[in-house]
Amino acid sequence: MANFPFNRTVINTRERPLSSDINRAQSEIDRTLRDALMNIYLPRHSTYPDYASYPVSGMIGAGMKVRPKSPASMIVTVDIGLGMSYSGAVDSNIGGVPEVNDLSLWKPLYLDAPKDIVLDAAPGSSYRYDIIEVRTNRLLTDPSSRDVLNTSSGAFEAQVVNKALDWRLDGSFSRVLAGNPSTGAIGYKVGATGAAAPDPTNNYMKIATIYIPTGTTAVDADKINDTRRMLSPAGLACLSTTVFIPAGSTTPNMTMLRCPPGIVVSAVCISFNPVELEIYVLAGAAGLGAPVPVANSCVFPSTITPTYAGAAMMTVDSVIQAKLAGASASPQVKAAIGQKGYLIQILTSGDATANNAQVHAMVNLSL
Repeated sequence: MANFPFNRTVINTRERPLSSDINRAQSEIDRTLRDALMNIYLPRHSTYPDYASYPVSGMIGAGMKVRPKSPASMIVTVDIGLGMSYSGAVDSNIGGVPEVNDLSLWKPLYLDAPKDIVLDAAPGSSYRYDIIEVRTNRLLTDPSSRDVLNTSSGAFEAQVVNKALDWRLDGSFSRVLAGNPSTGAIGYKVGATGAAAPDPTNNYMKIATIYIPTGTTAVDADKINDTRRMLSPAGLACLSTTVFIPAGSTTPNMTMLRCPPGIVVSAVCISFNPVELEIYVLAGAAGLGAPVPVANSCVFPSTITPTYAGAAMMTVDSVIQAKLAGASASPQVKAAIGQKGYLIQILTSGDATANNAQVHAMVNLSL
């Protein structure tokens, strides 16, 4: 019988189960888990039909986020973690073993240990864009010696068989030049000098674009564009934060932040008379095909009331990059030009020249 979500293989009292019974039971559990998660993470993509959603590929939290190695060098690190890839392909009796099946359309992307990638040296002139991409990596592995029945002799004999269906990306890496396909589960693709970033390989997910100008000897966060699609239940993530603004100052202090891991948030104080705050949310490839979120805010003391609170998609440019790294930002952030995200603007009619102000903001983000 085919494996269906939430099915359970029954092994009856005193029944001698077959290996296929045990394999089918595991396959049913595996498919149930993946299909349930796929439906939980379905985003909505339209305001009209109530069925306007479809499975997406992406990462959960900080999974597979590419960060600069500390201290900064020509090495970047891919974070451990979990993602899921929608492939539309299924397989059964893998490796010729009855009922070892992969029947869910959602495939896991799992990295068990951080992966360091040594980047190629910077070009002698101009600049270069490199990308890092990942794909699923299903392997029937863990060869071990087991006693297996020889149907001709009727005796059990030692035989080496694979004992694990492994989805880890660990240990599978490739480096290729632009124009060539990656082959490893984690692929580092070196771009051409003076050209746009190379296209991702078919069936791969691009997780980062790295800008390397001539003369670069150390890549920091301001050169790494996080291009992961992030997964969240129903495609929405709630963010709430409190920003303290000292009287007469544009030097803010973010005192509280609640949002999913892997998302960078920074508050920039524009003015204290009237109080004006910008909150930048850098969330991978945020908002691709998604509706714009709506922000709600309140400001203390009560004499300072918000006149506008809204949010819009944005792309980091040199002006925003300087704002995020400046003294009026909390925390100060190094962000790559081209990074996608949201700008939440909170404008008030109040004057914080003499009194401290606290701004509380809540927003539902479309991821």
